[in-house]
Amino acid sequence: MGSTAVPGLAAKDVLDLQLGVADMAAADRLAAALTGAGFPVWPGVLADHPKPADADPAQWDKRLHGNADPGRAVNLHLRAAGSPGWRFALCFRDWLRDDDGARAAYLAEKRRAARLHEVDRSTAGYAADKENWLTAYAVPRMEGWAARTGWQPPSYGLPGGGSTAQS
Repeated sequence: MGSTAVPGLAAKDVLDLQLGVADMAAADRLAAALTGAGFPVWPGVLADHPKPADADPAQWDKRLHGNADPGRAVNLHLRAAGSPGWRFALCFRDWLRDDDGARAAYLAEKRRAARLHEVDRSTAGYAADKENWLTAYAVPRMEGWAARTGWQPPSYGLPGGGSTAQS
């Protein structure tokens, strides 16, 4: 669901995957099995940044696992299916796939943020800079696109036949 899922978009050599779970208790129950399969939990990563910024932070819980194989970087995001964070990740990916201008704007932002952190190589700083852009620039445009196109996330067995929580 990350940049590597968008054809033609430059991306770091990292796979960002999303696993939809029933709730965060289910995510926590999967932690030992995922660790055993080579995807250890990243301690302390318990939520996404709400988008918009004034959204209820309690709705943006997640768990993050990495890949133990140093030859293949993976970020495995566990989010409750139907939650705002789950929906955002899928909508953002689909918006970028569909909209050439959005894809170009995101690439420009990624490059801008990378230049700011060339010296310190701070992934936290890079992510924080992108987060500001996502909240201020991307979210309103993405939501406009979703409304215009009638975009809906896949149902994947969600209760109510695909009805999802809205951010």
